[in-house]
Formats: sequence, C-alpha cells, structure tokens
Amino acid sequence: MLYKTSKGQVSSGEAMGILLLDTSVPFIPGDVANATTYTFPVRFQKIPGFTVTRALGKDPAVFDQLLLAAKSLERHGVRAITGDCGYMGIHQQALARALDIPVFLSSLIQLPFIKTIIGPEAKVGVIVAD
Repeated sequence: MLYKTSKGQVSSGEAMGILLLDTSVPFIPGDVANATTYTFPVRFQKIPGFTVTRALGKDPAVFDQLLLAAKSLERHGVRAITGDCGYMGIHQQALARALDIPVFLSSLIQLPFIKTIIGPEAKVGVIVAD
C-alpha cells in the first residue's frame, strides 16, 4: 500500500469525508454527523454559510463553497464523500464531475436502482423535510 500526504495534512486514515451544513443541533449516535455512528474513521468538513435555509431553498450559489469543502476532503485523503443533508443532492452531478473520488450526496441517487428492483409500475414514496 502506498501512503501519501498533502501539505498541511494533520491526520490520515479517514476513509469517508462527510460534508456538513453550517448548523448546530444535537447529533445523536446514528446521525451522519456523529462520529460514533461509524466503525471506521471519518473526516467531517463544515461548509461555512451553507445553512438549513439555503439547503431547503436549493440555493445554487452554495456550489462553490461545497466544491471547496469537498476538494479539501479529497486533498486530505478521503476515499469517498457524502453529506449530512439530502438537499445537497442537487449538486450531485456537478460535484461528482469535479472530484476524482466517489460522491454520494443524497440517498435519492438510489432511486433509479430501486425502480429497477420494484418494476416500472410500482411507486416509490419519499418523505422530505420541506
């Protein structure tokens, strides 16, 4: 195995990078933003200014901040990136094109796969925050 580092990197071994909204709520075990949820090391990266309001409003202007945060995670050696809010999913394709590692920002990216399993006539229900 080859180990690499980037200038300014202060830790290693985090397999997953997790993009976080700029919010402060209790992140209980099981929540994507609670490190005890995982049985492997993760690296969190808050996106300054990307609030719940901006996420629910599907603000396209947040993409540059999202990209900076994701690039930082990539530079620090994570092997894949996810997020703590499904509403980040509107940036899925653009962010995946911009990075060299897998990106899955929303569980909704599984919908095409689910549709192939349940058949074209079946319906999928989705419950969202707003």
